[in-house]
Amino acid sequence: MPRPPRLLMLTNEPVRGWSQLKGFMNGYELLVDSAELSGLEIVSYRHGPAPEALQRVTDALRTSNAEIVMVLSAAVFPESANDFDQLSEALGDRCLVYWEGDPWGGRAKRMTQQTKWWAARADHIFSVAGPPQSDYLLDGRSGTVNFVPHTYCHLLFADCESEPPPPYWNAEACMIATNAARIPGLTGMPGSFGRRALAERMRRRVGESFRLRGAGWPAKWNIERIEFANQARFMRDAAIGVNWDHFPKHSAYGSDRLAISLIAGRPHVTTSHPQMDWIPGVEVGVFQEESPRAVVKRARELLELGDERIQQIGLEAHRWAAHRICHREAARHVMATVTDSVKPVDFEPWTNLPGPWSSAALRGPHPARR
Repeated sequence: MPRPPRLLMLTNEPVRGWSQLKGFMNGYELLVDSAELSGLEIVSYRHGPAPEALQRVTDALRTSNAEIVMVLSAAVFPESANDFDQLSEALGDRCLVYWEGDPWGGRAKRMTQQTKWWAARADHIFSVAGPPQSDYLLDGRSGTVNFVPHTYCHLLFADCESEPPPPYWNAEACMIATNAARIPGLTGMPGSFGRRALAERMRRRVGESFRLRGAGWPAKWNIERIEFANQARFMRDAAIGVNWDHFPKHSAYGSDRLAISLIAGRPHVTTSHPQMDWIPGVEVGVFQEESPRAVVKRARELLELGDERIQQIGLEAHRWAAHRICHREAARHVMATVTDSVKPVDFEPWTNLPGPWSSAALRGPHPARR
């Protein structure tokens, strides 16, 4: 019986020290522990001058005996087409997996040339969003893009994963979001204006019992930032969570706040994206709305249900999300798509994800472009 493949992961995050990537990497380490992968090497191209990073990654590609190479969100690496040719030559004929964990689009966040280079070279592409993002990644070529949703970190949020939410809270509603709409209606990314409108409406309608955290809000609002590792506990201190995503028209997309809110065990009112059938809805506390105004209306309806009913909905969210929509299962899903040595995830949402998506140039215009 042939040995399982070895994986070389190239990342823009620091490998040493605590980071958001820790749990992401651990999902693949667990596949090594179960002997479904024979080994894992991780190389960062984030630190040091660009020539040093290029040489570090090139050397790793040339010396590693990994059969699969996985590149994570390489938006700015390498610097030039010649550098990419050097990396491509060192890669050889090995299987290349490209994982894109950011949404792209609009004038403020156009997909970078580096991202397109890696996607064009990849044998397998994974993205946290479908069309039109999948169209940007394929850029008119044949091929497909596989969907992988944002998941919660089972290491950072281990306590919330193992403990049901408490039956009490100190605020009626909360929201964690960065404000990119410094000049409302003129600046920011797709969805920025709706996000700001949601925050303003919640502040008016809920008042001091609405808690907002994140960067970029007006100074007079006096809004604090929040550490990523504290997000689930912050959400547990409110009865419900609300959100308005950037890129609200991206298919199947949900920011990582969706998974974190569910593991926190609180009802979550958020953006209704196309092709969101992959996640259960109101039965697990996910309320998808078409506009910021509708989010506020739904939030007020939920708050009128009373504490006992809100807690019951939150418990259903936690029961569904725990050990399910996490980095462990995301790693298994990705690798099971790439190699037969990894057993697929056999429960939802992994069994009913949308996609894979082909290029719009091959399947006809995307509805948004007609």
